[in-house]
Amino acid sequence: MEVKIRDIKRNISVGICLALICFISFSYGFFIGTGTLPFTIGTKSILPPTMESNVTSEQAEQVIIDSPLDLAPYGEKNNCVEMAFLAARQLWWAGYPATVVKIDFSDGTSHMLVGVPTSDAGWKFLEPQNNSWVNLNVGGMYFSKSITGLYVLTDFVWAPLEGVR
Repeated sequence: MEVKIRDIKRNISVGICLALICFISFSYGFFIGTGTLPFTIGTKSILPPTMESNVTSEQAEQVIIDSPLDLAPYGEKNNCVEMAFLAARQLWWAGYPATVVKIDFSDGTSHMLVGVPTSDAGWKFLEPQNNSWVNLNVGGMYFSKSITGLYVLTDFVWAPLEGVR
């Protein structure tokens, strides 16, 4: 009987140590990946990346006219997510700072497109499905839906795109 109780205590101690090591490792990795600690209350507002942009709004619009995005047609295997990432990559390769932007709507759905910071007009938004520039603001309408949030992807975290109201 004495041996069984000792084994049980040892197994419990080992289990607690392993759980503690796992939690510490998870917390450290979460912090490295997001910049915040896990299980914190509230959302930390992160400013979008400051991209040094010498691109004017006219140049940003002209690049699409000169060389339209060569993307597969929108469909089941090529939705707004793939199109936004491919368009942002194509614009980066052409020398234009671009990033994907997520739009949240009041009905709980989302949409993705491309944001290009410009030196003279702030952020310009490109809808890669039809190679057109669109105007977005929180509280405005897009696709006949009310926009509740605009977010830019930075370091694998969706950061609020502040200042676009």
